Amino acid sequence: MRVKISLVGERFRQLVVLAEHERVGSHSRWRCLCDCGRERIVWQHQLKSGQARACQACMLPEMVGNTFGRWIVLEQVARPGRKTGRWFRCLCDCGQEGIVRGDQLRNGTSRSCGCLSSEIHADLARRLRLTHGGRKSPEYQVWIQMLQRCKNPRNRNYKNYGGRGITVCERWRDFSAFMEDMGSRPHAGLTIERKDNNRGYTAENCIWGTREEQANNSRHNRLITFNNQTLTVSQWAALLGMKSTVIINRLRIGWPEELALTTPIRAGNRLATIKRQAKH
Repeated sequence: MRVKISLVGERFRQLVVLAEHERVGSHSRWRCLCDCGRERIVWQHQLKSGQARACQACMLPEMVGNTFGRWIVLEQVARPGRKTGRWFRCLCDCGQEGIVRGDQLRNGTSRSCGCLSSEIHADLARRLRLTHGGRKSPEYQVWIQMLQRCKNPRNRNYKNYGGRGITVCERWRDFSAFMEDMGSRPHAGLTIERKDNNRGYTAENCIWGTREEQANNSRHNRLITFNNQTLTVSQWAALLGMKSTVIINRLRIGWPEELALTTPIRAGNRLATIKRQAKH
């Protein structure tokens, strides 16, 4: 048999239990007296958990006359419909009135009648130059893609950027600062390129470059030094008039770098055949 617990006379912060108000199933509500002299009906679990520490008037700060964002609180009003909480009639700086819940004022969820949000978004669009004829600018798209690669683990390229420690400097978290440092693209087709692929995105380490230049600067490229000149496989292929796949295949089957670059293609095919036959 379950023993009924009595809390009469016990103190919970500023509340002293006077009597049991009602019992609903296994849960009790208690009539309590606050130190300020007001009474309050409280559930038992609210008393024991510390959720109810005093009467509502003592727990909530005075609201009327205070300013929250652009709102100034005029008066407390009756609850609209069956909605809970304390509600207040407020006047916005723009002259509009509204009925706002007290906790939304205190935690900053509601700061105006809506005029503040409209002004912020209008200023953001103007200041950051996000649109050209209703479309996002190429520079903005490059900036967003840069942040996604470095900060979003769900981005398909994250493993090659943020996943290996490549970061975006704090200043470039703001698009306007990014544009101030990089400027507009000199011409279409350019993208942001890091000079040192082991360092992050900063003004000192980034330039506008072509996709070919970016590919040649990739950490995955193999560098070959020949005649005191160091170039990537793609750059050597363009210089020698060869296909990069030819050089790559030669290196893959064990050719020396000098021989892979200097052997004519037809002679190279015969030499590769001889090497394969020699292995068998």
